[in-house]
Amino acid sequence: MTTEFKNQLLAYAQEDINIAKEQGSIMITDTVYGLLTIEKNGNTYVARNRHNHMISDLCMENDMVEFIAESYTIE
Repeated sequence: MTTEFKNQLLAYAQEDINIAKEQGSIMITDTVYGLLTIEKNGNTYVARNRHNHMISDLCMENDMVEFIAESYTIE
């Protein structure tokens, strides 16, 4: 993966986290986890799968952006 491509994924992930920040949560489809829900909890974020199980620890924004970017399904 090139640096440019990774930066594009991080930019998309930042857009997704901004929605979660504004709305309280966001659902992202077609990830390596299937349906991924990102929830804002105060100053931290958590990722859940479609069964509502936590698949991440509580993360600060920059860590969750990385998690989301690594979760996208790329074909």
